[in-house]
Amino acid sequence: MNNQTDNSTGNINQQLQMANQISQEQLPVEEQPKPEGQEPKPLDISQNPIITQELPEEKAKEEDLTFQKYYPPEAKVDSLNSSVSSVPFVTKSPPNNINIRASQIIRDQGDAEIKVVNKRALNKLAVFILVILIFGSAATATVTRYYTDRIYRAAKGVLYSAPLKTTVWQSYGSVPEAALVLPLQTPNGRIDQEFLLDTGAVVSSLPREMADKIGYDLAKLQRQTFKGFGNTTSFAYNAEMIVHFDKKEITLPVVFTEAQGSKALLGRKGLIDKFTILVDHKTQMVEIRE
Repeated sequence: MNNQTDNSTGNINQQLQMANQISQEQLPVEEQPKPEGQEPKPLDISQNPIITQELPEEKAKEEDLTFQKYYPPEAKVDSLNSSVSSVPFVTKSPPNNINIRASQIIRDQGDAEIKVVNKRALNKLAVFILVILIFGSAATATVTRYYTDRIYRAAKGVLYSAPLKTTVWQSYGSVPEAALVLPLQTPNGRIDQEFLLDTGAVVSSLPREMADKIGYDLAKLQRQTFKGFGNTTSFAYNAEMIVHFDKKEITLPVVFTEAQGSKALLGRKGLIDKFTILVDHKTQMVEIRE
């Protein structure tokens, strides 16, 4: 009997010890008794996969702001009756990242096209301005030269001016010549005729073929004999011609010569005795002044 009692008592003690041990294991970490003389070990978060996989702080903030944007705090829940308060709970659909990105791409493409168009427009405007400046400069230079020339001619009394013409001779090389292109009056109007200024000739001359052009019949003109270079004899017909120096009309004596290869010449009679002839070798110009 006593043995049975001792056995029962021992079983009861074992059960009490096991219950005490189980109750201590179920207590929270902070409620478990701390062993005396030992400091608690710090929590090693590197060994906790849940902690190590948490989002970074900036991303957490961004997600929190996104949540507040689409789920505003106006929606308050009454903790007593678990009902929504009088403030309406407004929700917004979260953004579609694909649509936002596509819109951004389209907007960027539009901005790029606008920049290209603006650049082309600026280039065209620059070219247009450059063309205007070039033509404007050329027109300004032309107008300035024209008025400068008119002022000079009026001040000096210049009736006609022309550049000297250079002729290459086989025996003498380059020789400057005063070749003047003058308007010659004809029955049908004016024609341009080139004359060689020849101060060694007494009178101006034209080839006989020119008589008909300026309205003369050689059969009705006075005929005379002329001696030319090397005492060569030729026949010529006396007449008159009208030439124009700028706006001034001048009548000069002329002969129509039958000599072969003759040129139109401006002689001394009616020209040197009435006008000033200036040949400037520096400017390579010839001028006829009043």
